[in-house]
Amino acid sequence: MSKSYIISSNQIDFINETINSLCSKFQIDDMNADFLCVEPADKKQSIGIDKTRKLKEWFSVKPYSSPNKFAVIQNADLLTVEAQNSILKLLEEPNDNCFIALTLANPSNLLPTVLSRCEIIQDTKVARSSEDSNFMMLSRTQQFKYIEDLFSEKNAIEQNKNIKTFLFNLLSTLQKQLEKDHSNTKLRQNIDLVDQTSIMISGNTSKRLALENMVINMKY
Repeated sequence: MSKSYIISSNQIDFINETINSLCSKFQIDDMNADFLCVEPADKKQSIGIDKTRKLKEWFSVKPYSSPNKFAVIQNADLLTVEAQNSILKLLEEPNDNCFIALTLANPSNLLPTVLSRCEIIQDTKVARSSEDSNFMMLSRTQQFKYIEDLFSEKNAIEQNKNIKTFLFNLLSTLQKQLEKDHSNTKLRQNIDLVDQTSIMISGNTSKRLALENMVINMKY
């Protein structure tokens, strides 16, 4: 059984459900002294080494009323580099009855040395967002295959939701790229193209045709 986990999601419901599931697995009530939630101090935008030192001290004490102890670091992407380095040994060699989970939207915001020591529990919706963001890195053939896969969902409502989410994620990625490269005219043209495609699929235009046309007209 793994002792160190990363819960990757931007959905609080998924994170809470996963934490509750792990609590049950470790036979811990999240309301007792054997459960600890680590969060940024009031008005602070980071989790520093002072917090992780207290966490290690907490783990050094035997469980109070449960067979195990379980700590959750919320918004773990706010851990400073120093704080992340300070918990490496804890993640790699926790005590027999100690478990820890880190929650955040994007695991890539953590040090590789932290990632390698944890089992990642991935929200499939977050995974989908990452795939959408990488769409422009695909070959033209792969992009057409990606579009085709969007239509594999037979439920019309879910299919429409997936398409809109894809366009939203793609647009967000292009806009972030433009922030770093204001003079890139191709990026601006692609943003306009995605906008136009979003408008088209909201009307009576064939969604498949609109998306395929978008792929054909993308600038590189």
